[in-house]
Amino acid sequence: HNCRNRPETPIILPAMSYLGEALTILGAVSAALGAVAAWLQIRGSRRGITRNHNWLHWRTASVYHGVAWPASSQAYRLESSMRFAPATVGSITIDASMRVGNLMTAWSQDLIHASYKPGCHSNIPKSVQGVYGRNLQRRIAEAQRDGVVIFDGPSYALCDYRIFVDNPITKSTRLELLLGPTSYYNYLATNLSVPCGDLPDDVLKILPSVEIPDLPLSNQFAINFSIVTSDNRLVLQRRSSRVANYPRRLANGVNGTTQRGVDQHAGDESEAGDPDPIATVRRECHEEIGILPARSSIISYGIAVDHRYYQPLLIGEVNIGVTFEEVHSAAMAWAEDKFEYSNFESLPLTPDRISESFVTDSWMPVCALTTLATLIHRVGRTEVQDAFERSEKCVIE
Repeated sequence: HNCRNRPETPIILPAMSYLGEALTILGAVSAALGAVAAWLQIRGSRRGITRNHNWLHWRTASVYHGVAWPASSQAYRLESSMRFAPATVGSITIDASMRVGNLMTAWSQDLIHASYKPGCHSNIPKSVQGVYGRNLQRRIAEAQRDGVVIFDGPSYALCDYRIFVDNPITKSTRLELLLGPTSYYNYLATNLSVPCGDLPDDVLKILPSVEIPDLPLSNQFAINFSIVTSDNRLVLQRRSSRVANYPRRLANGVNGTTQRGVDQHAGDESEAGDPDPIATVRRECHEEIGILPARSSIISYGIAVDHRYYQPLLIGEVNIGVTFEEVHSAAMAWAEDKFEYSNFESLPLTPDRISESFVTDSWMPVCALTTLATLIHRVGRTEVQDAFERSEKCVIE
């Protein structure tokens, strides 16, 4: 409101003044809606998405709140010529892609919220259901043969997401996730069966070109976060030979699935009972390095998909607030999941050292993508680009 002196005696304004004020307000509202529409159009054109009008009301919500989840997900595809390409910076290519957000987006822990819908499930087609039992038995037999630790347990599937635009000018947004039920065995029979070629050809063919809600797999939701110490080092794990995927690869310090609380099985839920991916990050930190970070130390970049298993993962960073030496001591003394890794390592968080490690070592692709995003947030895109262009050519897959 404009501040001005007003006479105590009310004055009756002419009708034309009322009309002028009304037109001014209407113009302001129209401009705001135009800014929202323009932002959404730019965002969609960057992704090359073909969508209908209804899609805008739930996959990306406008400035108004209270948008209900759709009764059934309206599947859509990228244009036939479009695919989610591997991330490439300079001479280095990482066989994983950002599906929600990008390498420069960031959400603090209070800007991410998840809801649970028991009836919501991933879009596993009948052709995949037909080979489910066979695939599960094959993965279990392989694990027993190789000494890999597997277990079944309730977890969450990422069914959908929506982005609320709180401020179209500053592009301030909130990320909301819709999760449904799944289990680790569903992941074994679908996602873990992709590289084995144990899924129908028509399913394998579309995986690089569909959005997360339409992936015809378990969609088991997981997290992958960089741990950055107070002495600016990146905490890394050398995965052991007893894990089901990417054994002996270099990985970030925090990895794991979002667990669903059922009966006596403890889950990653908030006090209100909603699924809480940030609680997953904190639990995994405690289990893997023996330190429970503050929620305020956790930043999320978005959701990525590995092009080998096509599992959706929330990625980001944890600012742990202690030195690597302290992290290593805590991990050796208190970590619970020591079977998952054979060694703890660290690297200076600098573009030259990270690019060198990408070339000379064997990384999990999604961990490399998370590390790349962490670098960009820390030192800037230009410095990272310059260092990676000086690097030898490398593909992490």
